[in-house]
Amino acid sequence: MFLILVLIGLLISYFCFLNIRSEEFAKKIIQAKWNVEGRIAIKSLGIEKATKFMKIKYIFGLFFGIGLTLFSISNFQTLPF
Repeated sequence: MFLILVLIGLLISYFCFLNIRSEEFAKKIIQAKWNVEGRIAIKSLGIEKATKFMKIKYIFGLFFGIGLTLFSISNFQTLPF
């Protein structure tokens, strides 16, 4: 169970890191057909401001992924095996 949480936390962190680092990747994710929140942001803010807004959002996602990973590792070490 805890190993799955570690993997999910690492994947979230990696995905958010890619969005923060790459301008093209962030724009492709925002413009994706399945991303309803990104399409609404584009319609209301425009593509450039929406990209900046989503990058700020992904910074919080990065912290969440790192926190989930560290929380899972700390709980995994306290199991009585």
